[in-house]
Amino acid sequence: MPFHADLAFGKEYEHILLDYIDYDEVEFAPNGVFSDWDVKIKRDGLEGTYEVKADRLSAKTGNLCIEYQCREKPSGIATTKALFYAYFVVKSAREQDCYIIPVEHLKKMVEEGKYKKGATDYGRSKFFLIPKSTFTPYLVERKQHP
Repeated sequence: MPFHADLAFGKEYEHILLDYIDYDEVEFAPNGVFSDWDVKIKRDGLEGTYEVKADRLSAKTGNLCIEYQCREKPSGIATTKALFYAYFVVKSAREQDCYIIPVEHLKKMVEEGKYKKGATDYGRSKFFLIPKSTFTPYLVERKQHP
């Protein structure tokens, strides 16, 4: 899938995240180069930030793909300032699992170095593959709307 189509696909899941969390106010990251976070929510006077990932391959591979480097520069988990990773395992156009993982927990897992490393895009993007089952405690359900 071309980069711009992938970007649009990911942006769609920034909005789908709102079906999984409670909030009073929401702000989306500005367009362009901005690596701090994707979505900021406010609820009951508290603020939370989310990095949002949508992955179509995870349903087949059983792994979450956590990027840490792109074009020889830190990226993904290494650069986000978000408090949470909202990781969507996309099963179909209407079905997905949502994991909301504290970034600090994910960073500690990556630092352990015990997970398989991989690369894509001719080696330009590097990542860790972590079994999806590791994150079962962070699986959240879509909110039921009346």
